[in-house]
Amino acid sequence: MLEGQDILTPTYNVTLDTDDLGADIVFSYTDSTNSNILSFVNNIPTPDGGSHLLGFKSALLNVINEKSKDLDLIDKKVGEFQSSDISDGLYAIVTVKVPNPEFE
Repeated sequence: MLEGQDILTPTYNVTLDTDDLGADIVFSYTDSTNSNILSFVNNIPTPDGGSHLLGFKSALLNVINEKSKDLDLIDKKVGEFQSSDISDGLYAIVTVKVPNPEFE
């Protein structure tokens, strides 16, 4: 996925594995203005996303905003980062393992 891209961050990997649930998220930022996020449930591609993808994006935005506040990087006039601010250059794979998934 990152072949030919100038990578700006390390590749982060977050893994959760229990008897019933599992999640594996791998992501990195590049200098591209594009993004590419692949998502899967029980190894089935979910090209339209889903709650697992929304959860990842929301958590990533929260972490970036909290860290930016800690480092005093948030401009009080402009406010916190929005989803569109952090999507450029994001390359990720989000896969979850759930019992009895519901697909639409």
